[in-house]
Amino acid sequence: MRRNPQTFLLSPNREIPNHRYFPVIIYRQLLNKFHPHKAEHFERVFRANGWRGIWHDSIYPYCHFHSNAHEVLGVARGQVEGELGGAEGRTLKLRAGDVMLLPAGVGHRRVRNSPTLLVVGAYPAGQQHYNICQSLRECRDAKKRIATVALPTSDPFFVPSGPLMRLWRKR
Repeated sequence: MRRNPQTFLLSPNREIPNHRYFPVIIYRQLLNKFHPHKAEHFERVFRANGWRGIWHDSIYPYCHFHSNAHEVLGVARGQVEGELGGAEGRTLKLRAGDVMLLPAGVGHRRVRNSPTLLVVGAYPAGQQHYNICQSLRECRDAKKRIATVALPTSDPFFVPSGPLMRLWRKR
């Protein structure tokens, strides 16, 4: 398992707030191609590490963000190309075994995917009742809510002190 994640910040724009301080975190190939039950493994590990509201599905094809929750996405099967940060952001590809942590406010959407795509998502304890915002105009006071979203108490994959805990700190 790799503990050296890829990280990057996304600038806010007129539609999507993104997050000024917390980077997107991507763990590549946490589960290798020979791991037979990735979805069940992601679900078990996320739950054991205090992440709740677990779901199995895809990523919405429209840009959205959560102003009241952080989110983890584990690609259990297939591959996906996603856009992060809105139209002015960046695109990236994820494949089975990859995990992406999105701080509150980061816009994300699915651009393309393989027909077998399966994603397992979850939220820190207390944040599983997330909202879905498509723009700052639609989601009043989103920036204020994002600033108050509690830090997770643990990394969803490397408990208790994984890379998330040093990369996301209140300012």
